[in-house]
Amino acid sequence: CMQCGNATADTINQIESLFDALLLSYPEGASVPDSQGMLPLHLAVSHGASEKFLSSLVSCYPNGARKKDKFGRSPIDIVNDGPPGPRRDMSLQVLRRAKNNVERMTGSIRKEAAAEVAAVTQSAANVRVASQRIIMRLEEELAKSKAELDEMRQRRGNQFEKERSFRYL
Repeated sequence: CMQCGNATADTINQIESLFDALLLSYPEGASVPDSQGMLPLHLAVSHGASEKFLSSLVSCYPNGARKKDKFGRSPIDIVNDGPPGPRRDMSLQVLRRAKNNVERMTGSIRKEAAAEVAAVTQSAANVRVASQRIIMRLEEELAKSKAELDEMRQRRGNQFEKERSFRYL
């Protein structure tokens, strides 16, 4: 997992296995910062973690590659500050891949959200048009009913006048 000076390969494998077990049982731990605002990913890159371990952390919390600690450093910044070499190149590759994946997912989510908003907007417009048509039909029916009522009142008034005029004859 980490460059431990004179640690044996077996010890490193045991440490990586322990971290794998921890990440399997508590993947949210990859997103929990320490008192310095450093995520496990910050610490892993600063101690030269293996590609496998970095990939495990990134798969648990892909956005961790973009997060900054209290000093304003992202894991990529920490790696860039380290000595050049194959481990640095590998770490940068893993972190850049994670960053690109997050950006791609974010873009995809934004497109999906925009499509959903457009669909809801169109649906709302359709409902609004249908409601306006219903209101227009109801207003027409109301006007027709009022006209019929006025006509009935007019006939009744005329009939009443006829009846009154016959009474006085």
